[in-house]
Amino acid sequence: MNSSTDNFEKAVHEINNAEWGNKIPNDRKLKCYAYYKQATVGDINIEQPWAFQTVERAKWEAWNSAKGITQDIAKKLYVEEWNRQKKDFSHLKNKQ
Repeated sequence: MNSSTDNFEKAVHEINNAEWGNKIPNDRKLKCYAYYKQATVGDINIEQPWAFQTVERAKWEAWNSAKGITQDIAKKLYVEEWNRQKKDFSHLKNKQ
């Protein structure tokens, strides 16, 4: 594996195990979601959900915003965003 993939997989593991992940605002979570989907699937390949399907629609819009980014660049952007989120929010892990 190359370092980009290693860093990406490490970041995915950290996100999945972050005790303070519920403290991250949705708009920032959606950035990671978009880069993750772009890195693992590529360009969006599902139809746009109805507007009343708010969660699904937000995820679709986030992923669609990453359309055209290569999978390698998406991995890099995912890691960079996760590092920013760790810096911005990890201090909240012990707060209710």
